[in-house]
Amino acid sequence: MTYAGFWKRFGANIADGLVLLLPLALILFLGSFSKDVGLVLVVPLTFLYAAYTLYCHVRWGQTLGKMIAGIRVLRVSGNAIAWREAFLRSVVNVGFAVLTAIASLTALLSYPDADYARVGWIERQQKLGEL
Repeated sequence: MTYAGFWKRFGANIADGLVLLLPLALILFLGSFSKDVGLVLVVPLTFLYAAYTLYCHVRWGQTLGKMIAGIRVLRVSGNAIAWREAFLRSVVNVGFAVLTAIASLTALLSYPDADYARVGWIERQQKLGEL
């Protein structure tokens, strides 16, 4: 068993980011229609990220990005990881995703409805970032 180096792991994370970019773009696009849609879609996006990471590691021992990079997550014994190991190795990333979802919900809830509908998408994203 050989361990993947930094650049291989970095490339795998970039590839996973690209995989998740399409659902993220779709959710951001749909959220641009109304604040309520944005509020409803924050939780599924967070769940999608967690489910993608956990399921792929348990099912195949790798995410799509890791498949591209030729990386596989295994136990020290060489056996596949189970749900417990997948959760433990992803708990920090999933925790940050949950915190991001909470911050997004807080920002959306504090954004006045009239202002949300009045400004364009770029201005709205800037304001949400500030909030």
